[in-house]
Amino acid sequence: MSERVSLRFRPWHLAWLLMLVATGLAASVYLWRIRSASGMAQLVARLPRGELAVAHIDLRALRSAGLLRLVARPDGAQEPEYLEFVRQTGFDYARDLDAVLVAFGGEETFALLVGRFAWGRLIAFVDSRGGDCYNGFCRLPSGRPNRWISFFAVTPSIMGLAVSRDSWAASALLDERDPAPLGNPPPQPLWLTFSGGALKRAAWLPAGTRAFISPVSDAERVTVALGASGSGYEAVLEVRCRTPEEAVRIARQLTEITETLNRMVRLENKEPNPRDLSGVLTAGVFSSRDSRVEGRWPVPAEFLQALAEGSE
Repeated sequence: MSERVSLRFRPWHLAWLLMLVATGLAASVYLWRIRSASGMAQLVARLPRGELAVAHIDLRALRSAGLLRLVARPDGAQEPEYLEFVRQTGFDYARDLDAVLVAFGGEETFALLVGRFAWGRLIAFVDSRGGDCYNGFCRLPSGRPNRWISFFAVTPSIMGLAVSRDSWAASALLDERDPAPLGNPPPQPLWLTFSGGALKRAAWLPAGTRAFISPVSDAERVTVALGASGSGYEAVLEVRCRTPEEAVRIARQLTEITETLNRMVRLENKEPNPRDLSGVLTAGVFSSRDSRVEGRWPVPAEFLQALAEGSE
């Protein structure tokens, strides 16, 4: 019987955990799909420019697909600090958060959260933690040295939030930018996109993906999106290149890396493990058109299950 080869990875969850870890609340953050493309585009237009990675995940889709139970911890497993936050503010991400669009890079994180917020209780929480609010703009010290959390109500159901050394950093989300920093966002409910500079600094990505990152590190933009495909799931890669020749070269290199990975598995008389990255990366297919590269990987349900278990 053949064995399964395992490529170890850290459960990065497309940055799902980043925001509340950064704020010291130690709870998962999930992201949503704005139902109209124009609504999503308007939120994307508020993000600051720069070498940032941007993530989006649809919490409503997780709920409707029955996947939320895979990633939401029961109350008994939550951090005490987070349970206290829920008690004081009435806000529980698993129940009240419909979405987050988060941009991160360097020492700053920016987010737009969509959900149901008890603003009066949030303001009282800020006051109880040594923070203050002025004209609806709140700030308080985070759990990290020399870091501030700042937030305000974009609308009653949308929060603009930042974690930064600058106690007023959330003000960067006040206005829409023209043109928007990302152009048209992907249609899939879960996605992660990098500028070239942000990708080079993304040391937190899983070790098993690094061979695939090298060929695309000089591209203008790299986006990975996850969505439903038939009865399963599929990850889609889009690489925006500077020239058609660069796109052809990158597609060829990614194909060669995939073939090499498959040969390594066969030489060891093993098979890809559907519960880790080997089961995903060995199934990739790549093509180029004009100055863009597209890649597709079937994503086994076992991989999503293992990813959820990794957050426990």
